[in-house]
Amino acid sequence: MKSNLIKPLQELTSLKPLKQLKPLEQEKKECSPHLSSIEMILYSTNLCYFATKIIYNQIKVKNKDDVLIHLKKEIKRVRKIISDDEFLLNNDNYLTKKQHKENFKRFGITPKKIEH
Repeated sequence: MKSNLIKPLQELTSLKPLKQLKPLEQEKKECSPHLSSIEMILYSTNLCYFATKIIYNQIKVKNKDDVLIHLKKEIKRVRKIISDDEFLLNNDNYLTKKQHKENFKRFGITPKKIEH
């Protein structure tokens, strides 16, 4: 049984060492200030999910009615942007990441509140 293990080990020791490999050079991607189309869809689903949690009293917020009205307006605005035929062609319609963070802060949405 030992002889079966020694033979492959001897073959391994006979291999020549490789030259040192160079690390891969990666191009730096320029981050766009705008949300991508997938991020826009994720943003809208997070808004809907948060609104649903408020409606079913899974999350308590101050001024529930006001928050829901503002969420409804924002959801309609995002739906209008996404459903526009020019949406994929025109980056000017995309929300910015700064707007995304500001809106989440304004509505009181935290990562913990939208956990599944």
